[in-house]
Formats: sequence, structure tokens, C-alpha cells
Amino acid sequence: MRRIPVQLIESATSGTVAVAAMLAVLLTYPAAGGLIFVGAIAANTFIRQLLFPLREIQRATAHGRTLTMAVTALVIVADLAFALTG
Repeated sequence: MRRIPVQLIESATSGTVAVAAMLAVLLTYPAAGGLIFVGAIAANTFIRQLLFPLREIQRATAHGRTLTMAVTALVIVADLAFALTG
């Protein structure tokens, strides 16, 4: 059986999101820390949902993954729209 190191991939993507969020906080003026925090959490949640099918033990929900991905995508889009216009 082929195995995919999902935990390693998840750790790497979480670290990448954290570094991007830290750079965004340091480079934005005036400080938009809360906006960046919400976007980073939504991005991390979206990535986790993408990786769930690669795990050895599948999640047993009918609509949970799809609904979570849709909500986090909407949060990311709203976050970016607010950041670009505000």
C-alpha cells in the first residue's frame, strides 16, 4: 500500500501560511493583525480539508468537508476583498 506523508505536508503548509502571515503583519501599515489572523486560520483550515482524502483513515462525513471548504473559501475571499479595499 502506498503511503503519503500527510502530516509532513500539513506541517509544511502550516509553516508556510504562518511565515506568510508574519510577513504580512510586519509589512502592513496600519496594522491589520486581526484581518491577517482570520485569513491565515481560514487558509490553514482549507488546506487541511484538501489533505483529508489523502489520510489512511478517511473521514466519515457526507457534507462536512465540502461545507467547510466552501465557508473557508468565502472567508478568504472576503478577507482579501476587505484588505484590498479597506
